[in-house]
Amino acid sequence: MAKVSAKELIKEYLSKILDQVGLDAAVDIEEKDNTIKVKIDGENLGALIGFHGETLNSLQLLLSLMLNKKLQEGEWQRVIVDIGNWRAERNNTLKEMIDHTVEQLEEGVEEKIGLPPLNSSERREVHVIISEQFPDFESLSEGEEPDRRVFLKKK
Repeated sequence: MAKVSAKELIKEYLSKILDQVGLDAAVDIEEKDNTIKVKIDGENLGALIGFHGETLNSLQLLLSLMLNKKLQEGEWQRVIVDIGNWRAERNNTLKEMIDHTVEQLEEGVEEKIGLPPLNSSERREVHVIISEQFPDFESLSEGEEPDRRVFLKKK
């Protein structure tokens, strides 16, 4: 039996899910460096995004679990889902929040400033942005879900 690629598995799973919820959408899947990026575009996809991206994040988790359960032991692929460019726009908003917070820290307004509560993937994105783009600053996650927050401070 031929081995099915991760990209083909995601396409199959997503097709079934979209059929079940009755949505017609264009799906583009890219596979690069153990990461599968799924872009979904179409009309009336708000329900698939959900409140503050909750349904989008759940769909991403579901696809990731389904895929990685099928892969051979030792293999693992990260799955990133974006619907109607929502995630890309949200990342831009996160970058703007970070820029504003870094400006405040540089002005000495506060020693440590907390960002609003974010979900785990958004917190991870903040940590990546800080480590890659702001070498003089550090990010720390504090608190418990659902109020876990990222704080920024100068090193």
